[in-house]
Formats: sequence, C-alpha cells, structure tokens
Amino acid sequence: MSAGFYRVGLDFNDHYQVDSAGRKFRRHVMLIDASKPYNYKELRNQITTWLDPGRITMLDNNCEFVRIDRIYRSIIFKSINDRIRCKFSITPNKTVINPTFTIKNWKGEGKVQVLLNGSKADIRLAREGNSLLIWVRAAINKETTISIL
Repeated sequence: MSAGFYRVGLDFNDHYQVDSAGRKFRRHVMLIDASKPYNYKELRNQITTWLDPGRITMLDNNCEFVRIDRIYRSIIFKSINDRIRCKFSITPNKTVINPTFTIKNWKGEGKVQVLLNGSKADIRLAREGNSLLIWVRAAINKETTISIL
C-alpha cells in the first residue's frame, strides 16, 4: 500500500540515498515560516545563504575552513590550535541572511563574541560536544570580515 505517491513519479527509482541497512531514503528540507508568504526574494536569499554563501577566506591560522554543510545549513570550520578565535572574510554572491557557523574542536569555555567588520554582532550560541554553533542576525551583501573571539 502506498501513500499515493507512486503513481505520480515520486517513487524511489531515482534521487535517493541508501542507509547502512540498504534501505532507500530521501532528505527533505522544510521551509515552513522561513519568510512571509510570496516574498520570494527573501526566501531566495535565505536559501542561497546555505546553498552558496560565497567565497570564504581565512584571515588567521587558528581555524581552517572545512565545507559548507547544506544539510545542517552551516559554514563549517575546525579549530587547529589552542587559540580561542577564528577570523575569516566572506564575499557573498548574493545577500547572505542570518548565517550560521559551526566551529569543530572549539576549546573555549567562556563567553563568545562575534564581530562583523569590527562591530559586535547579535548572535545566538550553542555548544554541542566540542563544537560551537553560532547563528548571526545579519544581512551580508558585501565582503565582510567576521571575527569569533
């Protein structure tokens, strides 16, 4: 018995992944309440933020850029020494809205501060294991230096 999808071409003949047990599955991204209805420009910018945020350039030797994780919608870095800072620039292709950053192997225990071009940013933080997760309330539409201290 199917949920009615098999007759409309949404079966598992293509575009699927296989888990370790051999079962087929798909990943879906839900964008419920991501923007106001019919505000396609805002929605496009939000999606572009985690699909292709632009060029990332490291400005110090404390962290390295790892990848853009499209599943977790985050720009991933890895701390490579004991210094508690990460500095990089982002040159967006389109407007980047509320970017998120993950720094793996973060050794800091205290307060974290994020600066955008030297000015303190509005952020939300979480620590998960040895990773620091950062959400920044900002719209970035030109080259911006980001310092995480």
